[in-house]
Amino acid sequence: TSRSIAESLDEREIMERTVRAIVNRFGYPEAAISLLVEEDIIEIAAIDGTEDIGYRPGFRQKIGDGIIGHTAETRRVYISGDIEHDPYYFSIGSRSGSAVCVPMLNEGRLLGVLYVESVSLNAFHQDDIQTLDTLVSHTVTAIVKARLYARTQAQLRAIATMQSVTQSILASLDLQQILQSVVQLLHDTYQYTHVSIYTLHDRVLRLGAQAGYPEDMSFHEIPIEAGIAGRSVQTRQ
Repeated sequence: TSRSIAESLDEREIMERTVRAIVNRFGYPEAAISLLVEEDIIEIAAIDGTEDIGYRPGFRQKIGDGIIGHTAETRRVYISGDIEHDPYYFSIGSRSGSAVCVPMLNEGRLLGVLYVESVSLNAFHQDDIQTLDTLVSHTVTAIVKARLYARTQAQLRAIATMQSVTQSILASLDLQQILQSVVQLLHDTYQYTHVSIYTLHDRVLRLGAQAGYPEDMSFHEIPIEAGIAGRSVQTRQ
């Protein structure tokens, strides 16, 4: 399972492989990974299983709420032998069984939690916890590696874009062509939906080039007292 997880450099795929393995290889009916997305918010990033606990990727909850939130808050493994009577458990509809939640830590920092559920009472014993804890450790290592790879790719993409911009500037003496090349590169390379360049003329910004804007959204002139662009001119930030 760890080899399968380590083969990927895509963070989402790593998490999906983890929960799928827990369900298919270890036989637990439900598994989910929630990631820390804000200081006090965790979000389900991957979920798999034969049982429907009523949640989907994208579901958010505050740290401290539920078994998942409680585990994120304490950063310690939490075992519930009977979820029906557990003080932290909440779900859509009535459910019975047991659950375990394992924190995902990287050098003491919380990345998220792994949640696993069983339809049987008191299904999780020490050897099960040790197995899941080891799997979480390997998953965290793979996620950290994937994030590092993604950052490196982003940096390489930025360098390549800057080189392309420089080449566009050097290859032309036409200002309009240069500006259009720059906005198109930014639009295509980073998948930004809207990109525009304005040049300053006295106290008015005039549109030099744009990409992604429909005509009815175009502002050909912007007073420097107006909007985000005007604020940037005034503050020079």
